[in-house]
Amino acid sequence: MRRTTSWAADAWLDASLGGHAARLAPLFTRAAATARTDPHLAEAVVAFAGHSLSAAAAARALHLHPNSLAYRLTRWHELTGFDPRSGDGLVASLTALRLYGTDHDTDPDRRGSETPATPPPDDGP
Repeated sequence: MRRTTSWAADAWLDASLGGHAARLAPLFTRAAATARTDPHLAEAVVAFAGHSLSAAAAARALHLHPNSLAYRLTRWHELTGFDPRSGDGLVASLTALRLYGTDHDTDPDRRGSETPATPPPDDGP
């Protein structure tokens, strides 16, 4: 069995909210569904956050033009209601991606791991 060390700064979200993922699912249904159907949008959000909110750096990391990254962030906002360019929207977006274990999870060690809960399918607006 492989053991990993987690730092509080890296694991606080899972420790705080992981046990409540099923109860929180209705808040993140649209974001989780969007991440599944449009993973390139989730990837843009994670890259934007991971590059200190620098659209230019995130675009370089994804081999995109900065305008393409901007379009993806805008499209994520339109589909999920979470604007990754705002503090609250970015936190909500990353929380959804982290709790529901999408392929573009914010923690590379968790990719492909068992998800704590799966939000129900979105029944529309």
